[in-house]
Amino acid sequence: MELELMKVKEEMNAKFELEKKALCAELEQLQLNIKALCAELEQLQLNIVYLQKNNDFFWFGSGISLCITERLSGADDQGEALV
Repeated sequence: MELELMKVKEEMNAKFELEKKALCAELEQLQLNIKALCAELEQLQLNIVYLQKNNDFFWFGSGISLCITERLSGADDQGEALV
């Protein structure tokens, strides 16, 4: 009986260690993803600052509006540039 309990305990410990390793690997991947997203956010913030400093932000927004308006009005993809 005691031998069986020891065997079950070892199996449970082995499963626990495997799950712990898997969770640690997943956590590490999530941390890498967060770092990548932070770097992307920082780049976007720099882009916004650049656009604001160069007063291009208004024109950028207008270009998007023009593109959407022309798409909705049925402008074809073959002809004119949309922006």
